[in-house]
Amino acid sequence: MIILDDRGNSPKYLEAKLPGLTNTTVHITRLLKGDVYWEGQEQCWGELKSADDLVTSLKSGHMQDQEARMLELPGRKFLFVEGELRAGYRGETYAEVKAASPQITVTGWKATTHMFRKFRKHEFPYSAVTNYLARLQDFGFVVLHAAGPFELVGVIAATYKRSLKDGPARVVRQKAATLDPRVAAANSLYPGVPYKALESLVNNYWRDPICIPEDVKIKDLTNLPGVGRTTVRKVTGR
Repeated sequence: MIILDDRGNSPKYLEAKLPGLTNTTVHITRLLKGDVYWEGQEQCWGELKSADDLVTSLKSGHMQDQEARMLELPGRKFLFVEGELRAGYRGETYAEVKAASPQITVTGWKATTHMFRKFRKHEFPYSAVTNYLARLQDFGFVVLHAAGPFELVGVIAATYKRSLKDGPARVVRQKAATLDPRVAAANSLYPGVPYKALESLVNNYWRDPICIPEDVKIKDLTNLPGVGRTTVRKVTGR
């Protein structure tokens, strides 16, 4: 189950859309801390902020208070930011204002929905916003951005499903194949010759590093895997 705070951003919209993407129920109630909560492999707490609300909260100090309360909680913490943040020419912050509702234009039999983006200017340094978000991550918060309500649903759903898995995915680094030192030596003498060709020549004619008898026919060389006429010319001069 995903629990949404009844005072958070768009609880009704999230309640309607999240079940279809998460295959779980969504319940709206009053949370003492945070805007969204669920239990995955560990407890997960999320704060939902529009871009404009984030900057306003930073200016008032309310965001810092919310952060301190969230840090007291066990488990993982997420900050979901909906909307875009931009820097002004003087370093001020422009924050996208959440649209109350889309506007619909009807032309003949065709209805088109428009989402107009509006930004509010804040006399608050853009660098302070980005530094704050970076500091949150230092404290263990996961900061995630969404362009709008539709994207926010997808981000929360993906985060929820990821939290149900046993642990963080690990990138398995494959062990690099060990380069034959004979091929490495031949490569230094004949740069530009393909590895496969050098490997074939070394395996058949290795003599510190390659010694090809003069009586060996060119056809015999070009029959080796990866060896072509150009390679023979580079290695033998023939």
